[in-house]
Amino acid sequence: MDGEMLFSIKRIFTAHEFVIDNEHKCEYPDGRGCYGIVFAISGEAEYKFIGGERIKVRAGEVAVLSPSAAYSVSVRGGFRHFTVNFDAEGDIDIPRDLCLVFRPRASDGYRQMFQRAVYAYKSRCECYAMLVASQIYEIFAALYSEMRESLGTQRLLRAKQYIDENFTKEITLEVLAKMSNMSHTNFRREWARVFGGTAIKYRDEKRLLLAKDLLIEGKLKIGEIAFACGFVDGSYFVRFFKKHTGQTPMEYKNSLVIM
Repeated sequence: MDGEMLFSIKRIFTAHEFVIDNEHKCEYPDGRGCYGIVFAISGEAEYKFIGGERIKVRAGEVAVLSPSAAYSVSVRGGFRHFTVNFDAEGDIDIPRDLCLVFRPRASDGYRQMFQRAVYAYKSRCECYAMLVASQIYEIFAALYSEMRESLGTQRLLRAKQYIDENFTKEITLEVLAKMSNMSHTNFRREWARVFGGTAIKYRDEKRLLLAKDLLIEGKLKIGEIAFACGFVDGSYFVRFFKKHTGQTPMEYKNSLVIM
């Protein structure tokens, strides 16, 4: 999902609403032969692939299937869904021979896009194929946008965990951005979007909480607490603490009321 996703729709095969149940089966033992996108309206289906993999698709989720995907579908009760089948050239980034399943934040929007594709296909108007294709592009544009955000969040979680485990050490934006496979600008923007503030501010908040705990514990001197929290300069630690609490470390310690 890192690069640009570019593909060209060559042909529309079908767009319909369908229910898989005990009477209506769905099997592609030799592969689908075309791309398919599915929106699950209700129920749950398990896609059993020839290689042994099993993937569940639940109501509100979108599935993207590759032309070479060979599988059968099993359901309990009924699985009502929209399906759009098409042929395309270019880069559709999904696992070969399998499928990609995604749960969007707002499933109603996707349901409406699929529904418009189905209505356009059924209309068989002069430009129905272009109308269906436009909905496919809109669906993929929305999917890839959400997936990039989700991937960015996962990368940030690695950086956040690193801060959680190393906040008493020197941490630079360069290290965090590289760890997240992002540029400095993208890292700062994505961190602010997901967590608010900055990564360095988050690190400082962790240091401040530790300093307060050690002051409450009362076993270490101010200089020792400074060092334990990652400050090599005791005077800078005092200024840092006062800036964030309005009190010096000693004033904070003396203000504590022992119950």
